[in-house]
Amino acid sequence: MRLRSILGFGLSYGAIAACGDTATMTMPDAPKVMADAAIDAPPHVFKGYQADEGGEVKLEYLLFTNGNVGGRAQRFVLKTAGTPAAYHPFPTLNACTNTFKDQGLFPTTQNADRQYLDPGVVLVSNTTGASPTMTLLPTAAAGVDSVGRSHPAGVYTLQDAAGGPFLGSMSTSGTTYLPQKTLWDVTFTGSSDLPPQVFKGAMWMPAGVTLVNPPMGVYPLAAGVDQTITMTMPADENGKPAETNVREFVAFTGGMGVTYICVDELADETVKITAAAADYTRAKYPTGGTMARLNNTHIVRELVDFNGPTGRRIDFITQWCNATPFSVP
Repeated sequence: MRLRSILGFGLSYGAIAACGDTATMTMPDAPKVMADAAIDAPPHVFKGYQADEGGEVKLEYLLFTNGNVGGRAQRFVLKTAGTPAAYHPFPTLNACTNTFKDQGLFPTTQNADRQYLDPGVVLVSNTTGASPTMTLLPTAAAGVDSVGRSHPAGVYTLQDAAGGPFLGSMSTSGTTYLPQKTLWDVTFTGSSDLPPQVFKGAMWMPAGVTLVNPPMGVYPLAAGVDQTITMTMPADENGKPAETNVREFVAFTGGMGVTYICVDELADETVKITAAAADYTRAKYPTGGTMARLNNTHIVRELVDFNGPTGRRIDFITQWCNATPFSVP
């Protein structure tokens, strides 16, 4: 059984094709079973969060310790996620999960034989027009994305929300391009690989989260003990689509990618970091790294190619994030 998503629940369903009238068949002597087969053919059903992976579009609002508010955008689209698995299970709710790239879990694991598609230019447009449209162009050099997945040149995007290379903690585009409680449409302009398509209301930036304990600053990640992070959540998430949930995360990352993701369902404004998560992260990054404390939303849509619905999902992910260093005392 596939694990439920920590990022959202429910299934989306594709259009059901209409069946033809069997009275129009021009083969009067054809066995009746042929007509029955046409009538009884199962409709196309999109499996939503349980569908095979088809790519991702992701927006990140990033509050840094220097006071800058950065914006980061990424995207890639897959013809096939490859073998041995086109679906990777999600981390577990209300727990810390080792999601390092060798663990076979979403969102960090990749198959070596994956194949990419060109969606054309990707446009992320505020449904009210209150913030500028983001234009996601292919990144010219091979590189890694925000969770450490590697991509060849020209088939993915990792950029600043304002365009151009992502500037890390020097980025200042978050406030302008990624306002909280905002809904976006996403457009693939199309190419010889894919037809043009628009994903209405596919991305929603959650409201901001206020750090309580510890506050902004370098976090000393202690060894061998459970640790509790406290955040004050916003009073409302007005405008949030019913198809997604807001999750409270703590995640650890560095040059090799994400180690652990610890998830809370907003029940008590706290996230527990287990001793196992701390010790594993310390071992991977003995000189420290980045701790992200964030709100996350996740909406899925079905990818369409020139043959119609593919059954593969595009993950539309938004994160309102406090990006702070952690040290290894």
